[in-house]
Amino acid sequence: MESWEEVELKTLTEKEKRYTRFSWLIIWATLGILGLVVLMIFVGIPLMLVMMAFVSR
Repeated sequence: MESWEEVELKTLTEKEKRYTRFSWLIIWATLGILGLVVLMIFVGIPLMLVMMAFVSR
């Protein structure tokens, strides 16, 4: 009985490790995407304004 319980606990910890790794990957991906969007907004709006100014001239 004890050996089976130990095996179950080991498998659970392995599954938890996999899930935590997957969750961390998702978190880092979301953070990276948000950072890219922020950079696009901060860099893109001034660029668009400059382009519009050049076009209007």
